[in-house]
Amino acid sequence: MNKQVPAMLLILMAVAVGAAVVVGALVVGALFLSGARVEPIATKVVEQPGFDGELSGRWRQRRGGFTGDEARLPSDAGLTEKWPPGSVVELLLKPDGAYRFTSVEASGTGVLATKALVRDEGRWTADGHTLTLTVEAGVTVKRVSADRTATSRAPAGPQRYALSSLLKESPGTPGASPAVTTGLRLRGPCLSGPGECTFDLELVDDQ
Repeated sequence: MNKQVPAMLLILMAVAVGAAVVVGALVVGALFLSGARVEPIATKVVEQPGFDGELSGRWRQRRGGFTGDEARLPSDAGLTEKWPPGSVVELLLKPDGAYRFTSVEASGTGVLATKALVRDEGRWTADGHTLTLTVEAGVTVKRVSADRTATSRAPAGPQRYALSSLLKESPGTPGASPAVTTGLRLRGPCLSGPGECTFDLELVDDQ
C-alpha cells in the first residue's frame, strides 16, 4: 500500500498540471475570439522621464474584460451593447494637432448595469516632457439599464500632463533576447472627475 502512495501522488499532480494547461489555453482562446489584445506579461518595467518617440497615434489603457475597442467609436452608440465589467481609456493624437480623449467604464449586471463615457476633443501640443491638451468640446454620457443621460462638457483651459516613457521587458521565445516595448505614462488631470490621475498607455496603431 505504501508503495502505491507516491504513484498516486504523481498521477494527481499530472492531472492538476494538465488541467491548468487546459484552463490557460481556454482563457487565451476566449480572449482571442473576443478580439482582446493578449499582451505579454512584463517582467521588468522602467520609467524614464520624458518621451522622445512619436506621439501621434491611438494610445490605450484597458482593464477587466474590455477589448479596447469600446472607446474607438466616434459616438456613444456602443453603450447599448452588453459588456463585462471593465474600463478603457483611449487617447487619439492626430498628426494635424487634433485629439480625442475618451474614458469608458462598465459595472454591475442586469438591471443594475451602468456604463459611462466621458470624452473631450480639442488640440494638442507636446515638447517631449509635457503634453498639453486644450479642450474645445466634450460630453459625458451615462446609461443605467435602458436610461441614457448626456451632458455637454464646457471648453476648458489647457490641461497639462507630464510625459514618461515606460520600457517594458517581456520574455522572448526560448533562446532569443527579451522583447522590449515602449509605453507612455501620463500624469495630470483626471478625465472623469477632479484630481490627478496616472494613465499607462500602449500604442495600438498610428491612426
